[in-house]
Amino acid sequence: MCNIAGYAGDLPAAPILLEMLRRQENYDGGMSVGVATIHEGKLYCKKVVGDVDNFLKNVDLSDLPGTIGIIQGRSRCGDYGGDHNWAHPFINPKGNMAYAANGIMSSKF
Repeated sequence: MCNIAGYAGDLPAAPILLEMLRRQENYDGGMSVGVATIHEGKLYCKKVVGDVDNFLKNVDLSDLPGTIGIIQGRSRCGDYGGDHNWAHPFINPKGNMAYAANGIMSSKF
């Protein structure tokens, strides 16, 4: 199961998104967390294997500026062998688009 949330507003997006995901983790989640935000036209993304608490231990939220963002938490598809790159959101090769889906990346875009 994937837990996906988005935020667009006036407040910093990353803390709000992480709280949204933390609330969903009680139902299903905890294998990986990925967050993408936009600030001044630039895309920022951080991912970890593990739950929201592990994300907060390993990521400085100041590395995710912006008031627009998406978050995705996964609870299945194995443990990625410890590879956070399989966590969503995925970033296109140009680094200007992020997406999170209820599934795995099946093709390049």
